[in-house]
Amino acid sequence: MPCLILTGHPSSGKTTVAKLFRDRAASKFDRIVLINEESACPDHTKSACYKDSYVEKKTRAALKSTFDRTVAASDGSTLVILDSLNYIKGFRYELYCISKSANERHGIIWILNDTATIHKWNSERNEAAAYTEAQMEELIMRYEPPDARNRWDQPLYRIDMRQSVSATSSDVDALQRSVYNMHNLSDALSKPDDVHSGVPKASPQTESIKPSTFKKRSTFRRANSSSASKETEQSLQDGDTAAASITVTNSDSNKAQGVPDRPQSLEERIDEILDQFSSYVKPLEEGMSTRQQIATDANVLQNLDSLTQRICSAIATAQSLQVMKIEVPSSIDQSQTITWQAPPGRMIPTAELKRIRRQFAQWSQKNPPNDPSELGIATSFLAYLTEALR
Repeated sequence: MPCLILTGHPSSGKTTVAKLFRDRAASKFDRIVLINEESACPDHTKSACYKDSYVEKKTRAALKSTFDRTVAASDGSTLVILDSLNYIKGFRYELYCISKSANERHGIIWILNDTATIHKWNSERNEAAAYTEAQMEELIMRYEPPDARNRWDQPLYRIDMRQSVSATSSDVDALQRSVYNMHNLSDALSKPDDVHSGVPKASPQTESIKPSTFKKRSTFRRANSSSASKETEQSLQDGDTAAASITVTNSDSNKAQGVPDRPQSLEERIDEILDQFSSYVKPLEEGMSTRQQIATDANVLQNLDSLTQRICSAIATAQSLQVMKIEVPSSIDQSQTITWQAPPGRMIPTAELKRIRRQFAQWSQKNPPNDPSELGIATSFLAYLTEALR
């Protein structure tokens, strides 16, 4: 089930965008699930969910568990939208792992806005839902902007909600107000993202944006990702060219086609993101970090080790007697034997048997045998041994 994670400063317009995504995606998906603080923590207002570190931790846990349950219970025709601050990169990584374990598509929507506007919008909320000034400053300061160079922040789509022209782009302004200033992130933020792959792409208009705050560069450098193909390149709005209307203009493609620039409405931008998210983003492949371990008996590895040792000893003894058919007696019932036919004309050195036995033990830690009995373990090991000796 595709998952879209919204992130941004408090009162920057995330809920407005989330509801628009829900309405605009109705034609593409059978069901849309919107998760936010109100649904995950119905007993608290949004500001109460972040009143202190203890309550904030419980809020993130509730959001994560609700997101996990929804993703696990839904199918590919359901779109999950998580509308929250999601300002901690480690938390966004945990959400990424949930999507990865479900082999679903995953994307980040970064809602940008200037500080004056978010304070104004926050003051227009009702008193119960509005953040305090201290909360606003703390959440803005602790905000960790998404970085398209991180795999858990890919693909990264930006939506600029500013209503007035600003000399500094919203993404750079977000970093200036945040304590998260490392790894040369300002250079990545000052360049428009490639909405197809999430890889930062250089732009002549943005190369000149070098705020004095970020003159000091980190010694840690990441490898530059390769550029996307020309067919999929499409620049997003530069921070210093924002018009009075919301979101972006497709200046590069319009100039190439001889069409004058036209401000792109918020609805058009959302439709564009949904089209590109559905067409270009592939489902995540489950890795070792997100694979669920199969529950097995506590002593299955001990039984496996002792049984494979007896089988290897029986094979070595049979080879010394030039016997091709090997029988391994069961430790539980001596009358029950496990038979294996050795490859004709092939002598198996003891060192090779030990190597194959070690490989089988390592493989069994990640792929326990379906039958943990002696017969099941022996059958699995002898099949593995036969395959390895081919």
